[in-house]
Amino acid sequence: MQKKSGIQCVPHLCGVILLLLVFQPATLWANQATDSDQVNWQWWGGIGAEWFQWDEFLNGERELREEGPRVSLATGIKTRQHNESGPVISLSGRFTFGQVDYDGSVQWQATENADSNSSDNDGNGKIDLVSPATTTTDYRAFHFIGEGGYRFQLTQRHTLEALGGLELDSWSRSLQSTSDIDIAETEYRDSDGNISEIQDYEDDFPEKAGGYTETYFLLAARASLGMGHNLWRDWLLDWRLGARYPFLIDEYDSGTGANLEPKGRVSNFAEARLSNRGSPWSLLLYFEEYNFDESDWEPAGFADNVLVKQPRSESYRAGLAIKYQIK
Repeated sequence: MQKKSGIQCVPHLCGVILLLLVFQPATLWANQATDSDQVNWQWWGGIGAEWFQWDEFLNGERELREEGPRVSLATGIKTRQHNESGPVISLSGRFTFGQVDYDGSVQWQATENADSNSSDNDGNGKIDLVSPATTTTDYRAFHFIGEGGYRFQLTQRHTLEALGGLELDSWSRSLQSTSDIDIAETEYRDSDGNISEIQDYEDDFPEKAGGYTETYFLLAARASLGMGHNLWRDWLLDWRLGARYPFLIDEYDSGTGANLEPKGRVSNFAEARLSNRGSPWSLLLYFEEYNFDESDWEPAGFADNVLVKQPRSESYRAGLAIKYQIK
């Protein structure tokens, strides 16, 4: 399991404060702008199930994949329910958890033998080796979104909505210890990450690889454009497509003690919701992705002469949620 990066608790508090500072004035603006329209704040709650996938790439090759189901609990408030036109403010929070399958590798060291043609070791006669391994990863994630915009009445049955805002995302990946390691497929990796097959290191082979936890924190700007449609018999369909850009990313890895900063890339999201004016229940389909470029090399917390980095990463989540409008 390749080690990476980290954060501390203070950035989480700063992120929440930042969201409050940005969206409290926006909320006041919405109330002032819509006094004549009798703005109606509505509180909702929901539960959902999703399929999650996390991939990491090294030198253009996929290094690991995590995938599996997760569960989410969410709540929030929003103005302009159904397809009412006017200023829109939305605040929401989500807690996601689950255990997914890990299919990747473990790194270990062996004493360099005389038959090896490799000369790239740590200076103490040790050589870095990589063996395929499988285990599970526990996820815990908190996600907060604050956004505002306007909903335009296009026709009697159709609206157009433009939103922009910020989101705060924080999650932990806890890789569990494993003894499911495939020594037959062990490879040698040099300092540049290039790999080649090796043999005759069975004597140093680890019986078990220890787990570790990575903690992520990020702030992202987001924007979306969507439409609402009055269908038949009070049924409504609204959908939106959007993009987000993480401009602040921090990561901490308990295994190496390294603090890394993967570079953000534009990522997409989409959702569609089916509801009925006469019912507090609605059904939500959603898809989200995160794309990160690799971080710079940084010294590990336990030794300045050991460098680590976060590889290029991609994550996807797609799911179904049921929401209940609290009167």
